[in-house]
Amino acid sequence: MPEREHKHMSSDVFQEPLIVGPDGLRRLGVPFSNQHLLRLEAQGKWPRRLSLGARRVCWQLEEIKGAIARRAAERETAAAERSRAARQGVTTREGKRKRVAIPA
Repeated sequence: MPEREHKHMSSDVFQEPLIVGPDGLRRLGVPFSNQHLLRLEAQGKWPRRLSLGARRVCWQLEEIKGAIARRAAERETAAAERSRAARQGVTTREGKRKRVAIPA
């Protein structure tokens, strides 16, 4: 007879956490200081922190993963834009366009 799982016990108890603190961000490879995170949050470029208490903050893990994915996508978009601009020529500071030779 199969063992019954208790209602209060979940099979995903030891899976990934839902929230991460500052140390968790570092373990995820996010090296930003607290001040830099505050600036990014104010600019809307990073998820807002959650306050767990007077001196404890955290972030939702899924939001952090989404922010990292968006930054990676922005990097790829910027690289594609630079490549396209190089193929079409570049605009100088004086507003004149000059052709740029692209090595084969």
